[in-house]
Amino acid sequence: MQSRGISAAAYHAGLENAIRADVQEKFQRDDLQIVVATVAFGMGINKPNVRFVVHFDIPRNIESYYQETGRAGRDGLPAEAMLYYDPADMAWLRRCLEEKPAGQLQDIERHKLNAMGAFAEAQTCRRLVLLNYFGEGRQEPCGNCDICLDPPKQYDGLNDAQIALSTIGRVNQRFGMGYVVRGDPRRE
Repeated sequence: MQSRGISAAAYHAGLENAIRADVQEKFQRDDLQIVVATVAFGMGINKPNVRFVVHFDIPRNIESYYQETGRAGRDGLPAEAMLYYDPADMAWLRRCLEEKPAGQLQDIERHKLNAMGAFAEAQTCRRLVLLNYFGEGRQEPCGNCDICLDPPKQYDGLNDAQIALSTIGRVNQRFGMGYVVRGDPRRE
């Protein structure tokens, strides 16, 4: 980013206190356009003109996501939050959770993690998902999230699945689904 003329800095717990304080101060003064940070940066930031919050990893719970994305748009102007999500991240977080002692706390954390995964994979208005999670039973979509602006395309694959299974049955089940779908690898 810096090589393209964008004023940016990193912020994480491994930096010296003086460097972290300098980055935070520069960001507050608008001397930095972008801060690439871990969650160590978010606490205590009350900057009204933050326009974007991007997550490159899925947070462990909706409360954290809501708090972190809530840094954007505090001045009332439009702001965006992006979440890059990979289901493998959820699998890794679940494995980490299973390494903790079993009990009520683990159950609560599992519930929260599952709710975060459901939010990431939502097929309905994300704002409704958030509000319902926090007990605000709103029914009207926001009209502003990615789902509202570009609804997921629906595909009914039942007919295609029936054809594929019928084909396997007709060849006396000598070939698996991969062979039927992709064809003979020896032929073009």
